[in-house]
Amino acid sequence: SPAGLVDQVCGQIAQLLSLRSASFQYGVAGLGQPARMLHDGTVLAGGRRWDVQRDGMPPGDTELLVENHGVLQGRFLLTPRPGGRPSLEQRQLAVIFAEQAGAALAAGQTAAR
Repeated sequence: SPAGLVDQVCGQIAQLLSLRSASFQYGVAGLGQPARMLHDGTVLAGGRRWDVQRDGMPPGDTELLVENHGVLQGRFLLTPRPGGRPSLEQRQLAVIFAEQAGAALAAGQTAAR
């Protein structure tokens, strides 16, 4: 089910990035102007590139958009643990998990129509 898939991916991303938590919001992007993890694993905060290796994840939530063929499915909100410094490779793998979730969510919507 879509809800089960989202819960599983939240758990995988939280573990992979050593987060306090990860949650999913359907059809939402940019609310609250959180930091954003881009599709190449870089993080922007306040419109500028954030050095995760040096400074850890930005304080507060970071959003990771979930899209499929340019159609927004929602976002993962990533809440860091203090001092967490996931590598670029770990962040890129989290993006891959999010992309797979987006494809599965889109396929589920198509099947439900």
